[in-house]
Amino acid sequence: MIESELKLDILIHRRNYFIRKVKAPLMKSINFISCGKFGYVMAIWHAFQIIRLLKKYPEPTRANCENPDALVMLDIWDEFFKWEDNPYRDPFFKLVRRISVGTLEHCDYDSQRISWWLMKLSLAYMDGKWQPHLPCTPFACWKDPTVLEAKDKAIEEMVCDMAEKRGVA
Repeated sequence: MIESELKLDILIHRRNYFIRKVKAPLMKSINFISCGKFGYVMAIWHAFQIIRLLKKYPEPTRANCENPDALVMLDIWDEFFKWEDNPYRDPFFKLVRRISVGTLEHCDYDSQRISWWLMKLSLAYMDGKWQPHLPCTPFACWKDPTVLEAKDKAIEEMVCDMAEKRGVA
């Protein structure tokens, strides 16, 4: 079986580096913040450590990924970035993309848990437990023309309903 470039990079070529310099300090900072007993200065320091360490993961691309689930997630992220239009949140979403796709690509253990979690989320959505968003959302900083049309229609309907209730129509 041919392994992807990203997987080989993390698990073979730079394995010790990722274990000692990325994952171990990353888990230490996550554990520190999750314990809940800390001062704000230390919490901020550990939060910056987490961000700095996550940026050390290779950028996932179609060229360096082969896992079918990672490729599907790349497609979904590509569509997301096609419509997302908030430059202030862009670095955050790109970091989430890097770690989510990279983890699916290189770590079978975490990949299985992500797949389980997504399956449970999908089932909750299909069962109506996870409430679907309206066709007109998200609309703040979103460029999808179908959503923008739905937003305009929803606003028009709301205005007409309000006018009708007040007897203005």
